[in-house]
Amino acid sequence: MPLDDLIESQKSALTVSEVADMLHVSRRLIYQLVTIGEIPHFKVGSAVRFEPHRLADWLREKLKQGNKQEELARIHEARRHAFEPFGDMTAFWTNWWSDVLLPKHADREVQ
Repeated sequence: MPLDDLIESQKSALTVSEVADMLHVSRRLIYQLVTIGEIPHFKVGSAVRFEPHRLADWLREKLKQGNKQEELARIHEARRHAFEPFGDMTAFWTNWWSDVLLPKHADREVQ
């Protein structure tokens, strides 16, 4: 069962520990996300709780954003290689140094 469906199937509000366990992150990270308003939550007194349906919707949105970011990274990488005439410039300069420059000066004596 996908994680978002598992979360949504919960019958009652989730605790910080339960959400952290489900997402395989630390409780500290969950509290940080709560503090900056990144994750949907509500409070009962001072206790932080999560409504399963809203949390599942939030997770689905994050997964969509993650897929978009991965796709943008692949496009960026493809464009970088398309406009870089020698591909990996480090490899180009390393080869140039060893194949072109060093042989020209091989007959020079080091003092």
